[in-house]
Amino acid sequence: MKVLKMQDKINYNLAALMGSPDVTDEEYVEQFGLDPASAHTPLINTLMLDQVQQKNIDHFIRTGMSEPDAIRKAGNIRLDAEKQVKTRLAAKGLL
Repeated sequence: MKVLKMQDKINYNLAALMGSPDVTDEEYVEQFGLDPASAHTPLINTLMLDQVQQKNIDHFIRTGMSEPDAIRKAGNIRLDAEKQVKTRLAAKGLL
């Protein structure tokens, strides 16, 4: 099994994938309370999307949207974000 050195570790967070190399997965883990095991894996984006989707649902409901509509709208936003992550991963040769 190959052991990765720190400089060999890939940051999978969307900001890094979009060209912000200074944004590390460790920062995402700390800032958003994510599982540390998700750092340097594609799982980090899934965990972030889980958080954002729930925050979107809560926001939409607070602003008067029905729960089913809020869930549907947040789900559509998540699908778009998942496509963006997949596109970025593919562009970096990480799929």
